[in-house]
Amino acid sequence: MRGVRMIGAFIPSLTGPAFRRRPPLLVRLVMDWESLVGPELGTVSIPRKLGGGVLTVSCCGPMAMELQYAAPQIVERLNGSCGLWGEERLIRLRIVQDFAQLPSSPAPRARQAAPLSLPELEQGDLRAVLERLGGHVLQRRQRRGQR
Repeated sequence: MRGVRMIGAFIPSLTGPAFRRRPPLLVRLVMDWESLVGPELGTVSIPRKLGGGVLTVSCCGPMAMELQYAAPQIVERLNGSCGLWGEERLIRLRIVQDFAQLPSSPAPRARQAAPLSLPELEQGDLRAVLERLGGHVLQRRQRRGQR
């Protein structure tokens, strides 16, 4: 029978493989990125790699210049908020363009379908919903060439 072991003894063997792939600081930066750099830059960029005091950040092409311009302030803010100093601190950002980071354009809004008239139902919420649903079904059939 094996002796009782404290749960803390298992943590290094469980977290070691995960932290070899991604350091805990990088995971924190990815999770808090938008709040650390602001919503304008946070939605179009993401930290990808961390090593040797260099944080690699991918962003969409048009925002690379903006990110480069703000890099000194971002490095200072990241060092302060993550408590990095000495050999552990970030020195610079490396910016790579990644067109997959382009912000998606809003989906085109569908045209409102004219409600279908259902006079046989009594007035109420159910009638209004069914009339709108009928209008959408009719509009879809017309687009497909069915009648």
